[in-house]
Amino acid sequence: MAGECSWTPRLWRVCGGQGKGGILVRRGAGLESLVYSDRLSTNAVVRELRMEGHRLQYCLVEGFGPREGWVSIRIKDAVLLLQEPLAAENTAVKAAAASFKPRIYSSKDLNGKAELDTSWSPVEKALFYQSCGRWDPDQLRSLRGPVKAAGPLVPKPKKVSVLTPTSRTRTKFHQQLWTCFNSQSWTDKELVIIDSAQGSPSSFFSRICRQFENVVYVGLDGDFSIGCKRNLGAYLASGDVIVHFDDDDVYGPSYIASMVAELDRRNLVALTLSAWYDFDLRLGRCGFVDPEALHDVDLVAAKTRHPKIRQFRDSGVEAAIYGYGFSYVYLRRVAMFYPFTDTNMCEDVDFFLRLKEVYDYQVGLKRDQEGLCLHIMHGDNTADSMLHREVHEIAKLHVCELNLPFLAKMEGETASKLTGEEHHVRLSSTTGRFFVKADSEQRMRAFQAVIQDEVSFAAQCLERGVSLDEINKHNCTW
Repeated sequence: MAGECSWTPRLWRVCGGQGKGGILVRRGAGLESLVYSDRLSTNAVVRELRMEGHRLQYCLVEGFGPREGWVSIRIKDAVLLLQEPLAAENTAVKAAAASFKPRIYSSKDLNGKAELDTSWSPVEKALFYQSCGRWDPDQLRSLRGPVKAAGPLVPKPKKVSVLTPTSRTRTKFHQQLWTCFNSQSWTDKELVIIDSAQGSPSSFFSRICRQFENVVYVGLDGDFSIGCKRNLGAYLASGDVIVHFDDDDVYGPSYIASMVAELDRRNLVALTLSAWYDFDLRLGRCGFVDPEALHDVDLVAAKTRHPKIRQFRDSGVEAAIYGYGFSYVYLRRVAMFYPFTDTNMCEDVDFFLRLKEVYDYQVGLKRDQEGLCLHIMHGDNTADSMLHREVHEIAKLHVCELNLPFLAKMEGETASKLTGEEHHVRLSSTTGRFFVKADSEQRMRAFQAVIQDEVSFAAQCLERGVSLDEINKHNCTW
């Protein structure tokens, strides 16, 4: 079948690019798609994944260059790649081609004859309990991919495991997720998808797994929590660093490289974005989210505030800047000691604040000024966002290099749309602030009223001696 990797795939050797360091590699099949900074070296051997005309999608077997990409097998009369005769394959090429087995798992692959073992790590115990004793850590270990040897001789860059929990109701996001992952400039990476498929595995990722060795797909029978799926994904990951990709968000080509470089430069164990760009698909509206500059409490008149409201605001800001899991980057080893809680709400902020408590200054924040990532609002999000300022020229954001259809469309329309009152719901004529979910004046006023009530409730609680921790338990979104 076209586009699928057979058990005896064709191999090609690069014969072009001599004197130039190799041949150009693009991220997509089209000649207008982005070019990798590294070339595919002359004499490199690649495995064919797909052929479209004279364009070859490959996976690197021997040589140097991007691990995957698209190349031209010839340009006019110049031949750039020649098909390798099977008889001429060397042992390494044969072994690499024959060893490829799709890493597609279901719940039955996780089960074993385990009994609770007190020597297990915290995450192994968490997985055992969160699966009600069904998942066997010994069995899970056998499903992990190859891990680099530890020690000072480990070559850089690190291996990155991109972790994504998803479900059968979110298959519409799967192709976008793959585009974001496959477009990353970071070459040594894998994608680990934990899907509450409930008997309906993702057809898209089932196909992708048969084409790419660096994709792990687990289709679970039950409806497990996001926290549980994050733990399972982290445990199966074979990378040194775990990078969260939410299936509905957009990540520019240099997102991983930028975040991992920041992690290394500052000697951090964990990193997340403290300010980022949001995009509302329903309204075609883009803005910058900056919780430290604008929080819900700021929308309430100063005269209604209790003296401790400032402390209450600071607590809420901390939860906001550390609590959005779509941008988490952390060392896998720390996730083995501090697993996520078995919930669908607040599992991220609990995890990250725990790391901050333990590692202190080694847990860092980064402001995304370049538009490396775009947090997407589509009406079914688990958390709301409030924009600090509008962004009219979306084409300048780094994520637009992906050429996703809705981004390409909005590049030409956003500026004109955002100037229209119907697409620009303001809280007042002077502040210029608006909510992503406030898609009408009525909803905007209702949202303001809710905030007013919650802040007033908090003030009353503080006056009665209730602690901030107790108030935060009442509503973890603060």
